[in-house]
Amino acid sequence: MNDIEYGEHIGFPLKNLNTYGDLTGQHPVFQLKLKSIKDFYGLSYDEISIYSEKDDTINLISILLMNIINRSFFDNMIKKYGNPDVIAVEDELLKESKNENLDEFKQNIIKREFAMKTVSFQDNPTLIIWKKQDFQINIRLHHEYNATRIIFKKPSKFNTQP
Repeated sequence: MNDIEYGEHIGFPLKNLNTYGDLTGQHPVFQLKLKSIKDFYGLSYDEISIYSEKDDTINLISILLMNIINRSFFDNMIKKYGNPDVIAVEDELLKESKNENLDEFKQNIIKREFAMKTVSFQDNPTLIIWKKQDFQINIRLHHEYNATRIIFKKPSKFNTQP
């Protein structure tokens, strides 16, 4: 079971989430440390990231799970939200750009763009998308880190086909 219906909060005031925990940060990025550990279809978490508009309405909620979602999680999402619009995996590297940042942190940033290929859940996808009327759910599976990021956000105006 999902303890909090995050999709229902997209487009609503940030202050609506205060009942769930302690909100910190400043526009446009906030962290919500939850009062208790929450369950998202069998996977636990205790903090979410929130991105807001200038008027403090929520436009994105992000949950980081320190596990890859399993078939049971996926089936529960289908029961709740219907079949996903996209199940895909990175296929071919299209473009790579590097940006050397020579400030005090000396970071190198690498941006990669991939063509996506439609797959099934059994094929270990890296991206699953549900487009609903009032919000969109993007699940990004990071197999190399054994982590899953779930994002609830305003519906994308872009084509979601891989």
